[in-house]
Amino acid sequence: MLFYVLVASQSIQTQCFILMTVNYDITLDGVNQIIEVMVEGSFTEQSFIKHIKEMSEVVSQLKDPNNVHILIDAHKIGKAGYRVRKHGNKLFENGLKKVALWGCNPVIRTLVSFFSIAFGSGKMRAFVTKDEARQWLLS
Repeated sequence: MLFYVLVASQSIQTQCFILMTVNYDITLDGVNQIIEVMVEGSFTEQSFIKHIKEMSEVVSQLKDPNNVHILIDAHKIGKAGYRVRKHGNKLFENGLKKVALWGCNPVIRTLVSFFSIAFGSGKMRAFVTKDEARQWLLS
Protein backbone atom coordinates (compact mmCIF):
# COMPACT_ATOMS: atom_id res chain seq x y z
CA MET A 1 0.00 0.00 0.00
CA LEU A 2 2.81 2.41 0.85
CA PHE A 3 4.49 1.73 -2.50
CA TYR A 4 1.26 2.59 -4.32
CA VAL A 5 1.04 5.90 -2.46
CA LEU A 6 4.63 6.76 -3.39
CA VAL A 7 4.01 5.96 -7.05
CA ALA A 8 0.83 8.04 -7.15
CA SER A 9 2.57 10.91 -5.40
CA GLN A 10 5.50 10.67 -7.78
CA SER A 11 3.36 10.91 -10.91
CA ILE A 12 1.65 14.02 -9.53
CA GLN A 13 5.04 15.52 -8.65
CA THR A 14 6.39 14.72 -12.11
CA GLN A 15 3.47 16.54 -13.73
CA CYS A 16 4.16 19.59 -11.54
CA PHE A 17 7.82 19.70 -12.55
CA ILE A 18 7.31 19.08 -16.25
CA LEU A 19 7.60 22.79 -17.06
CA MET A 20 10.45 23.52 -14.67
CA THR A 21 14.03 23.63 -15.78
CA VAL A 22 16.78 21.67 -14.15
CA ASN A 23 20.15 23.22 -13.45
CA TYR A 24 23.27 21.14 -13.08
CA ASP A 25 26.98 21.63 -12.93
CA ILE A 26 29.51 18.95 -13.93
CA THR A 27 33.14 18.86 -12.76
CA LEU A 28 35.77 16.21 -13.32
CA ASP A 29 38.26 14.65 -10.91
CA GLY A 30 40.33 12.81 -13.51
CA VAL A 31 42.84 11.45 -11.00
CA ASN A 32 40.17 9.50 -9.08
CA GLN A 33 37.88 8.86 -12.08
CA ILE A 34 35.04 10.78 -10.38
CA ILE A 35 32.54 13.02 -12.11
CA GLU A 36 30.95 15.43 -9.64
CA VAL A 37 27.45 16.67 -10.40
CA MET A 38 25.35 19.28 -8.62
CA VAL A 39 21.66 19.06 -9.55
CA GLU A 40 18.98 21.61 -8.76
CA GLY A 41 15.43 20.69 -9.71
CA SER A 42 13.90 17.66 -11.39
CA PHE A 43 14.86 16.08 -14.67
CA THR A 44 12.30 15.41 -17.34
CA GLU A 45 13.09 12.56 -19.71
CA GLN A 46 14.28 15.03 -22.37
CA SER A 47 16.50 17.02 -20.01
CA PHE A 48 18.01 13.80 -18.62
CA ILE A 49 18.88 12.56 -22.12
CA LYS A 50 20.60 15.91 -22.78
CA HIS A 51 22.43 15.58 -19.44
CA ILE A 52 23.62 12.06 -20.38
CA LYS A 53 25.05 13.38 -23.67
CA GLU A 54 26.97 16.09 -21.81
CA MET A 55 28.19 13.53 -19.27
CA SER A 56 29.42 11.33 -22.14
CA GLU A 57 31.68 14.17 -23.28
CA VAL A 58 33.15 14.38 -19.77
CA VAL A 59 33.56 10.59 -19.57
CA SER A 60 35.56 10.65 -22.80
CA GLN A 61 38.14 12.82 -21.00
CA LEU A 62 38.78 10.15 -18.34
CA LYS A 63 41.84 7.94 -18.63
CA ASP A 64 39.60 4.86 -18.26
CA PRO A 65 36.09 5.59 -19.61
CA ASN A 66 34.98 2.08 -18.62
CA ASN A 67 35.54 2.82 -14.92
CA VAL A 68 33.29 5.77 -14.12
CA HIS A 69 32.20 6.96 -10.66
CA ILE A 70 29.64 9.73 -10.14
CA LEU A 71 29.31 11.87 -7.02
CA ILE A 72 26.02 13.79 -6.89
CA ASP A 73 25.27 16.74 -4.61
CA ALA A 74 21.60 16.04 -3.93
CA HIS A 75 20.79 18.96 -1.64
CA LYS A 76 18.40 20.48 -4.18
CA ILE A 77 17.59 17.49 -6.35
CA GLY A 78 13.96 16.87 -7.26
CA LYS A 79 12.13 13.63 -7.84
CA ALA A 80 12.95 11.50 -10.85
CA GLY A 81 10.13 9.98 -12.85
CA TYR A 82 10.03 6.36 -13.97
CA ARG A 83 11.46 7.10 -17.44
CA VAL A 84 14.36 9.06 -15.98
CA ARG A 85 15.20 6.15 -13.64
CA LYS A 86 14.93 3.74 -16.57
CA HIS A 87 17.54 5.72 -18.54
CA GLY A 88 19.70 5.97 -15.42
CA ASN A 89 19.69 2.19 -14.97
CA LYS A 90 20.98 1.74 -18.54
CA LEU A 91 24.09 3.74 -17.65
CA PHE A 92 25.37 0.91 -15.45
CA GLU A 93 25.58 -1.23 -18.59
CA ASN A 94 27.96 1.27 -20.21
CA GLY A 95 30.92 1.60 -17.85
CA LEU A 96 29.30 3.32 -14.87
CA LYS A 97 30.66 1.59 -11.76
CA LYS A 98 29.21 3.49 -8.79
CA VAL A 99 26.95 6.44 -8.05
CA ALA A 100 26.99 8.16 -4.66
CA LEU A 101 24.49 10.83 -3.68
CA TRP A 102 25.20 13.05 -0.70
CA GLY A 103 23.21 15.69 1.11
CA CYS A 104 20.03 13.62 0.77
CA ASN A 105 17.16 13.80 3.17
CA PRO A 106 16.18 10.53 4.90
CA VAL A 107 13.35 9.81 2.45
CA ILE A 108 15.66 10.04 -0.59
CA ARG A 109 18.28 7.88 1.17
CA THR A 110 15.63 5.23 1.80
CA LEU A 111 14.37 5.34 -1.80
CA VAL A 112 17.90 5.07 -3.19
CA SER A 113 18.56 2.04 -0.97
CA PHE A 114 15.27 0.45 -2.01
CA PHE A 115 15.87 0.87 -5.75
CA SER A 116 19.50 -0.23 -5.50
CA ILE A 117 18.46 -3.43 -3.74
CA ALA A 118 15.40 -3.96 -5.97
CA PHE A 119 17.52 -3.79 -9.13
CA GLY A 120 20.22 -5.92 -7.51
CA SER A 121 23.04 -3.59 -8.45
CA GLY A 122 24.29 -2.28 -5.10
CA LYS A 123 26.13 0.28 -7.21
CA MET A 124 24.19 3.28 -5.93
CA ARG A 125 24.16 4.58 -2.37
CA ALA A 126 23.09 7.75 -0.60
CA PHE A 127 25.03 9.47 2.18
CA VAL A 128 24.68 12.41 4.52
CA THR A 129 28.13 13.90 3.86
CA LYS A 130 30.31 14.34 0.81
CA ASP A 131 33.28 12.72 2.58
CA GLU A 132 31.31 9.53 3.27
CA ALA A 133 30.14 9.38 -0.33
CA ARG A 134 33.63 9.99 -1.73
CA GLN A 135 35.16 7.30 0.52
CA TRP A 136 32.64 4.74 -0.69
CA LEU A 137 33.31 5.62 -4.34
CA LEU A 138 37.03 5.13 -3.83
CA SER A 139 36.66 1.82 -1.95
